[in-house]
Amino acid sequence: MRLTMCRKFVAMATAALTIGAMSLTVGAAMADEGANPSVTAGDTTTVTIFGLSDFHGHIENGGYLATALKQTQAKNPNTIFAAAGDMVGASAFASSIANDEPAMEQLTAMNMVVSATGNHEYDQGAADLVDRIMPGMSSAQYIVANVSGGALEGKIQPYTIVESGGKSIAFIGGVYETLLDSVSPAGMAGVTVSDPVEAINSYADQLSDGDESNGEADAVVALVHADAHQLTGLNANVDAVVAGHTHLDQETQTASGAPIEQTRNYGESYATIDLEITGSGKDAQVSASGRLNDVIDKKSGEALYAADPDVNAIYERAQAAADEQGNTVLGTIDTGSTFNRGRAVTGDLASEENRGVESTLGVLNADAAMWAANEHGQQADIGVINAGGLRADLDPNGDKIITLKEAHDVLPFGNSTAVVTLTGAQLKALLEQQWQPAGASRPVQWLGLSSNVSYHYNLYTETINGTTLPRGEVFDLTVNGEAVQDEDTFTIAGNPFLLTGGDNFTVFKEGTNYVDTGYIDFDGLSDYLQAHPNLKAVSTRGSTGFSAVDVDGNTVSFTVSGLAFTTDEQRPKSIKLTANGVDFGTLKILDFSGEVQGPGAGSVTVTKTLSDAELETFLDGTAAVADSATSTDTATIRTAEVEVLFTDAETEDNTGAPETQPTLPDTGSATSAIAAVAVLLLAGGVMLKRRSVVYSSADAE
Repeated sequence: MRLTMCRKFVAMATAALTIGAMSLTVGAAMADEGANPSVTAGDTTTVTIFGLSDFHGHIENGGYLATALKQTQAKNPNTIFAAAGDMVGASAFASSIANDEPAMEQLTAMNMVVSATGNHEYDQGAADLVDRIMPGMSSAQYIVANVSGGALEGKIQPYTIVESGGKSIAFIGGVYETLLDSVSPAGMAGVTVSDPVEAINSYADQLSDGDESNGEADAVVALVHADAHQLTGLNANVDAVVAGHTHLDQETQTASGAPIEQTRNYGESYATIDLEITGSGKDAQVSASGRLNDVIDKKSGEALYAADPDVNAIYERAQAAADEQGNTVLGTIDTGSTFNRGRAVTGDLASEENRGVESTLGVLNADAAMWAANEHGQQADIGVINAGGLRADLDPNGDKIITLKEAHDVLPFGNSTAVVTLTGAQLKALLEQQWQPAGASRPVQWLGLSSNVSYHYNLYTETINGTTLPRGEVFDLTVNGEAVQDEDTFTIAGNPFLLTGGDNFTVFKEGTNYVDTGYIDFDGLSDYLQAHPNLKAVSTRGSTGFSAVDVDGNTVSFTVSGLAFTTDEQRPKSIKLTANGVDFGTLKILDFSGEVQGPGAGSVTVTKTLSDAELETFLDGTAAVADSATSTDTATIRTAEVEVLFTDAETEDNTGAPETQPTLPDTGSATSAIAAVAVLLLAGGVMLKRRSVVYSSADAE
């Protein structure tokens, strides 16, 4: 196998690099992939791509992967181990605590040949990729075609050509276009990112044009750290694709029929793509077929392969070293408290993480960030953290004892703690950026805010280029119980990734007095836990949503949402509500089935016929806006008081209760889910019509 590195329009000298069979002892197989591919027949050769993505330093699975790889190589010696990025970063504790050296050692032992860069290879900046990760992954060539400049200039190639079985296979790397929204701007100075599909298509055309002077290949494989369904526009000169980033097993194809294989995360599955290549260069004929293969059984969680002893020994050594540190007790939490990330399915801890909802873990880490900054000479008023910065629940085994490993799993990135100053107007605008711009990877990214911040928001929708997006308008914003004025100033503590504009929170770029304390956020959380034994979680959210406000004569109705957290926290039994100066009493019937647009769980729809005086107060002298879709008018919630109640005794007072409250089905039933969706469709299509705006393409640009 000969490895040739190339750059655009330049043919570089070819260095012969013979890669022998791996000196790994293979354990007995527990899975079988089927019959051997046809390796060579005349001028036809089959080359197999062993594809992987999003390993994230989960070295506990490395031994199983090594066995799967050896079995694939036994069936076809012309096998190339290639990856689509995020091999390291946001890693399992045993690797992360050792700066991912164990993960890089495993991947080198398995002879990974080539990988695209993911977003997590840039966690500590582009220079760290060049200076630490690339040398540490000595067997592999990192490639990326759509990222350039800054510390990467002249240090990383767009593609590489690998010789296998007498055929030249070009691998072109790519990463999703919004990469710079996902990494700390401080480490990406001078780096630019373009459309990966366009960049890869350009190089694929170059490598297939018959011109030996600018590089030529018999087959082209794209390794792209992006969701499989975003890559269907790759052109006919791309013969196969390995995708990644979204941690899902997915299979699709390009418009020309090339297979796109995406593996899930942590080495729990891998892809095999057989390239049957006849002829060479521009005239080569390539037939490609792919499949996904489990390493870990999805249902039982059991490994389907025996662990290779040599590669697994790397894990065992790292785990033993990590255990010595990881079992150190940092603190304890209250027996009635949990600190979890948000979930996609309300009440289901096994469901996927949901970054679009408020969480107790977010509040805790924001409180810790504010405390840590103040312990290091700052005067922070507010703490904040992005939901994507929280990588695990704090107490997964539920023993209420927090170890160093458990805390590290929550904050594995090694970010420092920084502060920046925003005005009150900027703080309000920042919170409204939780509803993300068009084209963002997630429509909503909820910030974790310190427990001294509260606000309400009106939900509405906005249509941009035919896509309807959820939006929020913030009101009743308070800090330490005091109403926030536009001219107020607040020092905000958080990680540099967020405070320099990451995750599309660009308002932070308008801030002043930015200071990086150099105090690592994980150290801050550890110290905070030690200083606050028996830590108690907040019981109520810091924000509440309003939507679908309708006025029909003197009858007013609207929906209140986001009343509860989404995991195993105690659920409220009712709320006491005052809106626009009108007492709506105690509302007892809450729906916890979750909300499609979110953010959060726990909602109630209230209907009340107001007196003329109450209606005047509710509208505050402003006329309701006619809604052409219904016979009613719409209005806006301008101010509200929401008291969340958790006991039956608290709910006994029904003074001022609405005349009618809708009876919602029991949580979890199919009817309940339909009802929740119906409420949200109403909210998305009717609520606050005065704020719904349709933009043209020119406006959006």
